[in-house]
Amino acid sequence: MAKHISAEGKSSVRETDEAAPDDTEALASSVAKVTTGLLISDVLMRSGGRVLRMAVDKGMLQSGFDPKLAKTIVKNRTLGQSLVTLGISKVMTRSLPGAVLVGGGLVAKTLFDRSQSRRASRRAEQKALKQRAKQNDRE
Repeated sequence: MAKHISAEGKSSVRETDEAAPDDTEALASSVAKVTTGLLISDVLMRSGGRVLRMAVDKGMLQSGFDPKLAKTIVKNRTLGQSLVTLGISKVMTRSLPGAVLVGGGLVAKTLFDRSQSRRASRRAEQKALKQRAKQNDRE
């Protein structure tokens, strides 16, 4: 598909180059074709990216949640959350230090969440042991 798009772009550029400088109508028409093509490709790329992003989000959430709940979570994403995600992805894709910074932050967040989960599990286990001990003392 990328080869087809590149070939289409090359042919449009060739048409623009071949247009005579005094033939302004043909030149304007060629430029309009190229501009329209770029606009269409941009819209398709963005909408395709959005569909793909939503599908990946739902897929990742469905492993831990009910599918209906996962769909609701993705659907109810706020504008602020979307803007933060956009900003983080821009920082990450623009430079290697940005990618290292964001990647490191994601690793740190994952490790923190896992440690919190382990702590909560230990607390729940200790609480259950205390309740069992109290029940044994009563008997």
